[in-house]
Amino acid sequence: MRKIPIIFILFLFSLSFLNGQTVEIVRDTYGIPHIIGNTPRESAYGLAWAFCEDRPEAVIFNILEVRGRLAEAYGRNYLGEDKKFRAFGIYSMADSTFADLPTDVAAYFEGFALGCTNYFSQHPEALPQEVKNMDILPITAVDAYAVGSLYALSRQFGRFKKESSDTTSVEDASNQWAIAPFRTRDNAGYLLCDPHLPLGEFGGSYEAHLISRDGVLDYEGTFGGPYTGMGHNRHIAWSHTSNSPDFADAYIVTLDPADSNRYLLDGVSKPFTVWQEVIKIAGEAPDTMTFRKSADHGVVMQTLDDQHVLSAKLDLLNTPPVGEQMFRMMTASSMAEFKNAVALHLFSKRNTVALDDYGNIYYVYCGRTHYRNDPIAARTGPLYGSDSNTLWGDLIPFSALPFVSNPTSGYLQNCNDAPWYVTQNPGFGKDDVPIELYYGDRFGIRGRRATELIDLGADTMDADYLKRVALDLKVVQWDSVDTVLQLALQESAADSFQYQQQAEALADTLFQWNGRAATDSKAMTLFYMWYYLLKDDINFLQPNSIDSSKRRLMVKELVEAPKQLNALYGSSSISWGEIHGFERSGIWFPISGDKQLQTARMGGWKQRDAQNRLIVEQGNYYMMLIRLKAGESPQAWTMKPFGESSDPESPHYNDLTTLYSADSLRKTWYEEDEFRAHAEKIEKLDLTAIENRNGNTNTLPHKFVLSPNYPNPFNPQTTIKYQIPIFSYVKLSIFNTLGQEIRTLVNTRKSPGNYSIRWDGRDNFGKKVSGGIYFYRLEAKNFKQTRKLVLLR
Repeated sequence: MRKIPIIFILFLFSLSFLNGQTVEIVRDTYGIPHIIGNTPRESAYGLAWAFCEDRPEAVIFNILEVRGRLAEAYGRNYLGEDKKFRAFGIYSMADSTFADLPTDVAAYFEGFALGCTNYFSQHPEALPQEVKNMDILPITAVDAYAVGSLYALSRQFGRFKKESSDTTSVEDASNQWAIAPFRTRDNAGYLLCDPHLPLGEFGGSYEAHLISRDGVLDYEGTFGGPYTGMGHNRHIAWSHTSNSPDFADAYIVTLDPADSNRYLLDGVSKPFTVWQEVIKIAGEAPDTMTFRKSADHGVVMQTLDDQHVLSAKLDLLNTPPVGEQMFRMMTASSMAEFKNAVALHLFSKRNTVALDDYGNIYYVYCGRTHYRNDPIAARTGPLYGSDSNTLWGDLIPFSALPFVSNPTSGYLQNCNDAPWYVTQNPGFGKDDVPIELYYGDRFGIRGRRATELIDLGADTMDADYLKRVALDLKVVQWDSVDTVLQLALQESAADSFQYQQQAEALADTLFQWNGRAATDSKAMTLFYMWYYLLKDDINFLQPNSIDSSKRRLMVKELVEAPKQLNALYGSSSISWGEIHGFERSGIWFPISGDKQLQTARMGGWKQRDAQNRLIVEQGNYYMMLIRLKAGESPQAWTMKPFGESSDPESPHYNDLTTLYSADSLRKTWYEEDEFRAHAEKIEKLDLTAIENRNGNTNTLPHKFVLSPNYPNPFNPQTTIKYQIPIFSYVKLSIFNTLGQEIRTLVNTRKSPGNYSIRWDGRDNFGKKVSGGIYFYRLEAKNFKQTRKLVLLR
């Protein structure tokens, strides 16, 4: 770890003293917030405030989701989601593990939670209409911490559904690579972040820059609430792609015939854990649901018949949210610190690639899964749960995960491929990786293309070249079949094909095409329609498998393609961007690339609109190209589909969409003089004077305090004030002179802040107590204090 000069520490201390507890949000001309606090806790407070300003619906939705209360706000359609979150104990796992977090990590989530609470307390109009009558506030640190399990539950439950009913689970498609300095013209290291995800119900990716004056945090990247997905600080850049560890299983479990709340394992009857939950539903009577689970098979999801149930065993049942690992990665100042953070082994799945400012590059295939007696059977369908041989073994340790550090090739790449394709000679092969960690021997189009372009770049790559790699539009399928089409045309001419002249003219359009899925390309549209007509009969990527009958089909469908275009769009000559994109605020945004054809610049569509246009719903969710070099400021270029704000009236609703549609990476402003020079708006949040709707002052206190009550002596009531610096279980009680507890005023978890409560001189049964001396005691995490008060009668 680098040592910070003492003069710099004293300078930071002086800044902290002068600034007090003030968080500054500097928004640049794209509305991106650069958030400055004295500590990461205060920066998290500012992040929450900015997030609530820009995406209030997303904040509230995520909180309700982890609490299992979506149906209460949005109706019965969300009852299944609530049932899932409660069944797998997402919130209870976060609640039970939060107290074990290191103080600095807990403080980060506490700051975020308090920022959300105070924002919505001051701006109740920002709350979605559906929750205005709900007890949504305060948002707690556990709420914020629990959000980190959303991704894991989505992917693990999707895997369970695939194994239990042969449905298609959600799989991401993303790109990432890192280039060592000896491969670049400017001797700098480069890293690409490029997740390919659904573009987002609440506005997609959210970009922010967090700075703490204490030197711990100076991080820029994409965020989902308090959690970051990928980005960089001054010393480390990192990214993820999706991989395929087997972290979920479906079990058919045999019930004990004498008791449906027990099950049989190796002939022995064992009890389920059984509990009930009341789930409120908007506009309806609440539902009371009974849940059953076991340590052997997970949560019972379905009754199959009188004797059997279907259970879901997910790794996250025993895994806390990834909050500590995320925070340590975000604040790492060296590759060694970053590796230690990843080694916490909390990621359920993720190929992780990292680069530091000294040019070290690192890859690890993260995945939490367990050894199996029969790992192949565990992948292919429900397991017979009454035999203990089907149960999970030990967790595969972090030390067994495939990794590469500083390969001689000078590059690492993973586009959802098997780990042994991450670079040349990675040092391990298929036989060295536990089979529970991967699925298949995949090396797909995007991974092959990235490797090809990196090889072509040799040792003279620079930022401009690597931007072209990131935004590559090459349609590899065309390269595979262009010579096959030439042969097919020769054969059809020899056979006097009826529409030979038309076929040759159309083929000539394709032969002159550069093979790129650009928005202005008409040849791309022709190729796509031709490919679409043939895809069920011909594999374009295996030209040697295309025999003479299929070659004749290629010619026939080429002639058919313009007819189909004309029928759909009223023209046989139409550019790709006219039919491939999305509409936002009445504006059509053309999108280049294509997911089905697997270009690096990706636009995935599932449905057509009324005009038969292909509506892009998935693609480059947040692209960031990062340059790091020791002694120089980090540089980054980003592109994301939507602006920062989810408000259609905001100027930052579509501004970044315009750049996205134009395949334009914009340079970020990282240094303070840069983003202040491009500041559009500056907000200062005084943390010592923020009031909520109840008139209480919420600060970010730095210690526990139990204040003297006022008035004292008193009659008929007195006010007791106290402050909590961290999220803690709090108990505040009144005792008589015999030490007997006569009144419990507070007995619950509390977020950090300042609180006050009145005692009216009554006991727990509502009866007035006699005058005299009493004591009040505050108990919290590692804190206990008692004070005296006098009641006059």
